[in-house]
Amino acid sequence: GGQTLIGGTAANDDLTLEGTSNATRTTSYVVLQPNGGNVGIGTTSPGNFNGLALGDAILDVNGSIQVRGDATNSIAVLSLGGDTYRKASILTPIGTSDPYLSFVVSTSGSTSNAAERMRILSDGNVGIGTTSPDTRLDIDAGAIEFAEMTAPAAGAANTGRLFCRDNGSGKTQLCIIFNTGAIQVIATQP
Repeated sequence: GGQTLIGGTAANDDLTLEGTSNATRTTSYVVLQPNGGNVGIGTTSPGNFNGLALGDAILDVNGSIQVRGDATNSIAVLSLGGDTYRKASILTPIGTSDPYLSFVVSTSGSTSNAAERMRILSDGNVGIGTTSPDTRLDIDAGAIEFAEMTAPAAGAANTGRLFCRDNGSGKTQLCIIFNTGAIQVIATQP
C-alpha cells in the first residue's frame, strides 16, 4: 500500500512507520522510541513530551486514557498545545493521600515559566489563582464578571442564582433569583 517501516540496527534505535512513501509526506508518521518509551503520532520527535506526542493529530478514544506518572515529580501530565513545548498541562499527583487536579499554563510555550492557574481539590473545592482553596470557589486577587442577561430559570430548592440584567433604563442591576422564582435586586449601577 505504499507504507514504509524503518528501524535502525543500533541499540534503542527508533522504529518509524510512515503512512505513505510519497516524497511530500508531512505528518504521516508513527514513531516508537524504545529508549525513552515515547510514542509520536504525526511528529518525528516525541521525546520532547516524555510520553505520547500527537503533533497536529487528533486522538479519538472511545473509553479512557491512562497517563502514567513522572517518577521524579510523582505527577501524571496530560499536555495540551500544538508546538514543541506544552503550553497547558493537566497535572495530578500520584499515590498521595490528598490528590488534586491542577491546570498549568505557559505563556511562552516553554516549561520554564509554566504557572499553575487552577486547582481542584479532592473535596471539590476549586481555586483560581490559589493552590489551597477553602471554599467551593476561591478566587485569589480576581473578580467575577457577569454580562447582562434575561433572568435565568429558578434553581432547585434552597438555592439562588446571581445574574446581571438591564433595569429598562440602561442601568445594570446585580440580582439574585431564588428557587421560588422571586428576584431580589442587590445593587443598581449608579
